[in-house]
Amino acid sequence: MAKKDEKSKNIPGGIETGGYLVIITAVLTLLIFSTVNTTAFVTPKSFLLRFMAFAIAVFHVAANGFKIKNHPVNFALFCYFLSVFFSVFSSVNSLTGILRLSEYMSYFLIFLFAFNYFDARNIAKLLNALTLSAVPIILYGVLQYMQIDFPFWEKPEGRMDLFSTLGNVNWYALYLAAIIPLITYAAFRGGAGPREKYGYGTLLFFAISSLIISYSRTAVVASAVSVIFGLALYFAFNKMKLSKIFITRAAAIAVICVSVAAVFSFYNPVSKTRFAEGGFLSRMSSGFSLNEHNVAQRLFIWRIALEMYSLKPILGLGPGSFKIKYLEYQKDFLKRSADPEAFDDLAGNAKEAHNDYIQMLVECGTAGLAAMLYFFFVIYKNGISFLFSEPPAEAGSAGDKFLALALLVSLTAYLTGALADFPFHVPPNAMLIFLLSAMILIVSRPASRAAGADEFVEPAISRSGEYAQLYSLKMAFYVFMFIVITFLAVLPYAADCLAVVGQNYLKEHNFEAAVPYLTRSVALNPAQGDALYLLGTAYVGMAAPANAKADNGLLERGRDLLIRSKNYTTDKGIYNNLGFIAIRKQQYDEAINYFENAIGCDPKSADSLNNLGIVYFHKKVYDRAEYFYNKALKMNPYFLTAVNNLGDLYTRMNNFDRAIEFYSRTIDSSVEIVITENQRRNVFNFTPASCLNEKARANYQIGEIHGGRGGHETALKYYMAAYENIRTMPQIPLKIALMNFKLGRKEEGRAYADSVLKNTPQGSEYNRQAAEILSKYAN
Repeated sequence: MAKKDEKSKNIPGGIETGGYLVIITAVLTLLIFSTVNTTAFVTPKSFLLRFMAFAIAVFHVAANGFKIKNHPVNFALFCYFLSVFFSVFSSVNSLTGILRLSEYMSYFLIFLFAFNYFDARNIAKLLNALTLSAVPIILYGVLQYMQIDFPFWEKPEGRMDLFSTLGNVNWYALYLAAIIPLITYAAFRGGAGPREKYGYGTLLFFAISSLIISYSRTAVVASAVSVIFGLALYFAFNKMKLSKIFITRAAAIAVICVSVAAVFSFYNPVSKTRFAEGGFLSRMSSGFSLNEHNVAQRLFIWRIALEMYSLKPILGLGPGSFKIKYLEYQKDFLKRSADPEAFDDLAGNAKEAHNDYIQMLVECGTAGLAAMLYFFFVIYKNGISFLFSEPPAEAGSAGDKFLALALLVSLTAYLTGALADFPFHVPPNAMLIFLLSAMILIVSRPASRAAGADEFVEPAISRSGEYAQLYSLKMAFYVFMFIVITFLAVLPYAADCLAVVGQNYLKEHNFEAAVPYLTRSVALNPAQGDALYLLGTAYVGMAAPANAKADNGLLERGRDLLIRSKNYTTDKGIYNNLGFIAIRKQQYDEAINYFENAIGCDPKSADSLNNLGIVYFHKKVYDRAEYFYNKALKMNPYFLTAVNNLGDLYTRMNNFDRAIEFYSRTIDSSVEIVITENQRRNVFNFTPASCLNEKARANYQIGEIHGGRGGHETALKYYMAAYENIRTMPQIPLKIALMNFKLGRKEEGRAYADSVLKNTPQGSEYNRQAAEILSKYAN
């Protein structure tokens, strides 16, 4: 009896509570990512996972001290952690590295607690939670197919509108590829009642259908590879025997896959709501061509990424550093290239490598990738060994092996998808990868050790200490975790909330309202690079065109913030704003450098190309200005600023007919279409007010051309059109007054000149010109 009591001391307490905490964390993480998007209102997303994982760690230590299950995977996980931890010290940015390390820690902790709180007796709870949480997520795909939307869902064009709240349909599709094997097991497992079979069978049909209509090549290929891997394992451990029921069920699933794929490969009444990119088969087959855009783009990104890896091959550039340094290396590559324009369709702002193994090499070096592969080697070794083992009498039925097989297939889908996508950088997918890994170990552990006292161990530091020492150690841990939760979960989330509010004000060009929110965001999270960038942009936007002292101060503050933001993020907008500031200071060579960096970030950016044209226009290098203006319009025909800039350029070159052609193009444009087309290209420069300003500018410039030619009546018509679009530019009524006087319409001329006198400060340039016109023509 004493022996039994001694054993029970080593068994962790709060197992049931801890298990439910793991389930709640997993389900909430999956559902929050699948229901709302941050452009509608802010949700915690990755911060929730961090917060919950760290909170469970506190619970575990409070309930059990530092007791964990004894297993070889502990060493593999520790190596994985150390590889990421030490790469932080070699990081190009320590703050970003620490934040990314906290994400890894949340995944490691979820794995550790799932493995410690579940065993062969209660793993069904976790399995049921994962399969049932898939119901609303898969229902989303059904609603999208039916064109049913809610206000808090985004609605991009083409196939990307499916599961758009997650941000990318490929992330959703890879989740489906991993969850389908688990749903299959739930539908066909022994002991399942008719209601359970039909319920999961229906869910399986919609899951497969949603995967196919996502048109995600990565997910479909990953699913196919994992199924082939699973079948090979099944044939091997089942000694090439196939039961009739297995053949029947496999055939049913195959019929579903083939039927849905066939329907969505051709345009028809069923597929028309989700028919994209030539159909399912057309898109799948295009992925095997190295010249296909997405394939070529990934190969280009990997080429740049491997150059990044060569800089620090052992420990890497640091966790989270890829998105900071990628554009810098891409820019250098394009500069070295003999024909940089050949990469216009491939280069861009790659936040991820679209290959998690290559990205691991870049960020955590060879050590990181080796530790990662070693960890998953241990998982597969245990899972596959279990499949080929002879089950002891107490291990239960062969159903355990089928569950292990389903889990291995699910994990294989994710790890295969990681070759061309980045599931390790999408919190719900990364969390599920580590949950699946833990479940494989749980299922593969002999049932005789499910509750054995010898499988739980404590670190020597806590095992050998007296009560007071252990209490002190726990208190130190609680304080440490409080700091971690506060600074790595709560404050970054609050900073993100404030940044989103500020960003929404920026989109409305309400710079003054945006500044307080963005300032508080930066104060809460100094590593919030996007908030630094947005705050710098707000200060630049607040600076008026005139070189007033106050405006120069705003520009300097904006410049400092933008330069700081480059330590945490990289975006063409940062360089565009820095270039704009350089233009204001007439530092044209510096402006060219900034705008070239912006184009290096995104060679297709009409904004950056137009800005570079402006600099060359100021430098009077008109052929280069013309080249960049035209290239801007090639990339975005609706970028009205470049259209008007070409008009200004041809006016300066005395090619007036050509200038009028471009100004007329602006005048004839539809404001609604211009705004819609630019927003579709993620350009938010154009609002109804800014479009009317461009139209007024075009009308005014045509008026200038006709006025210079002596066509006063025609000039007056265009000046009046400009005045209808914008009333705040005093030079327009001034020109209207002058044209009326020259046409002999003194009353009209006097009225417009008087309005300028009344509405401009006394002694200002326009006030003085109005007085001169009145003295010359009014009498």
